[in-house]
Amino acid sequence: MTKKPEKSNLPAIDHLSPADLTSLIAEAERVREAKLGEAKQALIEEMRERAAELGLTVEGLMGGERRRRQRADAGKKLPVKYRGPKGEEWAGRGPTPRWLRALESAGKKRTDYEVKM
Repeated sequence: MTKKPEKSNLPAIDHLSPADLTSLIAEAERVREAKLGEAKQALIEEMRERAAELGLTVEGLMGGERRRRQRADAGKKLPVKYRGPKGEEWAGRGPTPRWLRALESAGKKRTDYEVKM
């Protein structure tokens, strides 16, 4: 039994030139973004109304704007924790530097390069 292809409710576009197709795609994307924005606003408004019925706010439900607490030592120069054989330095924060990864892959131990305080 062969299945008939379903008829699409989209307009036929086979006759359009590449330039026309590009214009159509750009226009469709613009319309899609506008409709998505409208749907988002409608959803937010609906959520606000439902939250208000319960005596809540959307921000309260979602936890509001959470910000990471800034470190007390942010922006300050940290003491050197590791020093390489060629004088390379690393404070021990962030990604492991290449010079230390290379030494570790060669079988060296990170502790061999710790700076003694």
